Parts: sequence; C-alpha cells; structure tokens
Amino acid sequence: MTDFFTRGGIRSPESRRGLVPMIGVVTAILLAVAGCSPSNAVTDSDVGEATAVAAQPVLPTPTDTGPTRQAAAQLPAVPADGTVTIEEGAFTDRLDINGLALEQGQRPSVTAQLGNAVDVSELIVLELQADFYDASGRFLGSGTATYADEEFADTGATSLRHGTGQHDEAFEVNVRSDRQLPGAKSAILTVPQLVNE
Repeated sequence: MTDFFTRGGIRSPESRRGLVPMIGVVTAILLAVAGCSPSNAVTDSDVGEATAVAAQPVLPTPTDTGPTRQAAAQLPAVPADGTVTIEEGAFTDRLDINGLALEQGQRPSVTAQLGNAVDVSELIVLELQADFYDASGRFLGSGTATYADEEFADTGATSLRHGTGQHDEAFEVNVRSDRQLPGAKSAILTVPQLVNE
C-alpha cells in the first residue's frame, strides 16, 4: 500500500498525528474569518420569509419635521416680477409641470398643472415646496403642500382621486406661503418627495 503522506514530506507516524489537529485549527480560523457558523447560516425558509414582506410606500405623517432643504438667502440674478422657476432635483424629470403662476398678495402662492412625464403609474405621495423672494431677490419665506392618493390622505395631505397619474392626466396644485409675505415678487418651486405605485 502506498503511503500518500510521503509525497508531501510527512513520513513519520508522529508527524501524521500532528497533521489532524493542524487541519482542525486551520478550518476553525477560516470559519471565523468568513463569519460562517451554523447560527448565521441563511436557510431556504429565511429567504422565503424575507421575500414575502410587501414593500410599503413612504407616507407623510403629522410628526414629519418638514423638508431639510435650505432656500438660498439671496438669488444671484433677480428674476422678472411674477416669475416662477423650477429647481431641478431628483423628481423633476418624472413630472410634467406646466402653467406655472405666482399669485401675489398677503399670502402668495404658486399654482401649476402637474402630470407624469415618465411613469404612467398611480401617484401615492407628492410634496412640493415654494420659496418666495422680493423684488431684490432676497428670500422672504416658504410654503409647502402635500398631495396623496385618497387611500393615504389621512395624514393631512390634500386628497387626490384614486388612480391620479395612472392615465397621464394632469391635476392642479397650489403651494401657499406659510405666513404673510406681501412683498413676494418671484418664487422657486421644488419637489422634495414623489412616490408612485
């Protein structure tokens, strides 16, 4: 019978006996480094449980602290009186925003017609922010408006008919200032949140 240990240079029985514990030590080190232990192993039932959880939409709640975006204190170029511009963001390319208008007065507001540009899917939540500026381009204040599908509008959002956006139909939005800003001459509209089905 051929002794296969002779090729690797291990010839004595004493050396062979030391090999078994050494293999055990190396295996233990590899398992520790890889983080593999029976308690951490992922089983087929774990995978089934993880995929069974349905994704939930992000919804506004009464405890929301509001948008974290800071409006520019001074515009670098003063827009013409009555101008509303759209600040490009993560969601603006997903919306068709038309008919922008600034309604001046004690509490100014921005109005527009919104529709889906890319996703012809039901709108779940839409949050808008308008920042208002005076004739010299100085920031005066902001206003926010939240729109939600009627199924999710119990959080104080303006309710939209179920299916809005699904057939690429536009709807009107109105973002009024949070306080009196009679000197507002221009505004910037942003879209901090948009959730589609």
